[in-house]
Amino acid sequence: MRKWPQIFPMPPPDKSRNQKLNTRRTAGRADRTPESDLTVSLVPRSGDPVRLEWSDISVAGTKILAPAEFGSDLVEGAPVRLRFGVEDLNFRVNGRVVWCHDTADEAMISVGVDFAYLDPTISETHPELWVYFNRRKAFRVTPPLGEVLEVELSGPQGSASVRLVDISATGVSVTLPDEHPTPAWVENGLGHKFDLHLTLLPEVGEIKLVTRAERVFRQGKADCWGLSILEEDERHLGDSLEIVEEYIMARQRQMRGVEG
Repeated sequence: MRKWPQIFPMPPPDKSRNQKLNTRRTAGRADRTPESDLTVSLVPRSGDPVRLEWSDISVAGTKILAPAEFGSDLVEGAPVRLRFGVEDLNFRVNGRVVWCHDTADEAMISVGVDFAYLDPTISETHPELWVYFNRRKAFRVTPPLGEVLEVELSGPQGSASVRLVDISATGVSVTLPDEHPTPAWVENGLGHKFDLHLTLLPEVGEIKLVTRAERVFRQGKADCWGLSILEEDERHLGDSLEIVEEYIMARQRQMRGVEG
């Protein structure tokens, strides 16, 4: 069996250290862009590594899209070996499958992996890697050029029809209502929860996301909100988040192809 060089030592897991690293959906997350150089491959028990797509990553684990033919190996609780690469640097990380779901594409499955151990000192020798693994990162995509994706935004104090700016596995950005004066529920909305109703995949229909307004920013002539998706336990990933991931993967391929 081919063995890939490990640039990190793999000692027995330090539970106290892992607890500090396992910061799921924390305020420290950032977004990945299509220009990212990080690649990930599945290292099967036999044969060559298989290139995968990832939608979300942190020091604790990653979400990947894998060929359905590996479904018998990628079951909950199963060990998994992933090969990561940046430029000429390649390294392996051992992990364990924490959930596995079918997707609308019968040839692919969506898999959540927790890392067994990731040495936090990698920033000292490989800062180019720490850019990815020091905090949660998610691939952020926009709707196709010229396409307006309507979103119904609602909270305890008000609601409005807005437009999707971009979306990732951990968050959504939307325009704010173009009203003067600005509604009070928008002025005071940061930090509060809002439901989003939107249709990403027409063949699936409308989905609902529970979010929290985290920041306000300006894009072009529009005021926008950045909202985090509230989903604490990824072992019980809801149908809505699965659809979000399928949309992200599809747009990722389009952005690298037609629009790239």
